[in-house]
Amino acid sequence: MVYLSQLSVSSRRTMRGALKTIAQIVSGGELDAVSFPWAELRYQHTQAIYTRLSEKYAFSNANKMMAGLSRVLEEAWKLGQMSAEDYHRAITIERKTGQRLLKSRALSIGEVQALFHVCA
Repeated sequence: MVYLSQLSVSSRRTMRGALKTIAQIVSGGELDAVSFPWAELRYQHTQAIYTRLSEKYAFSNANKMMAGLSRVLEEAWKLGQMSAEDYHRAITIERKTGQRLLKSRALSIGEVQALFHVCA
């Protein structure tokens, strides 16, 4: 809540949703962003979270969610809920960039013939 209170109203809504998504992924849907024990996360947890997010969401969205998580962990450290070492390890995640490939579809015979006609 300390982190969210520092944000504008629109950013707060966005990050609350991102943190809710992370909390539900990790807890199997049992916890929300407010009840989740953020300060207990360690490197192996944040790496697994990022892997899961990057499989499910565009890299830009997964990175935005991880930025929110990093800020929550920073506040947990500032509040004395986790050590500096645990905090720095937990946020040291190599983020991916780029675009996902669109799902493909089969081309019809007419589309294939049209491609060959254009290339010829």
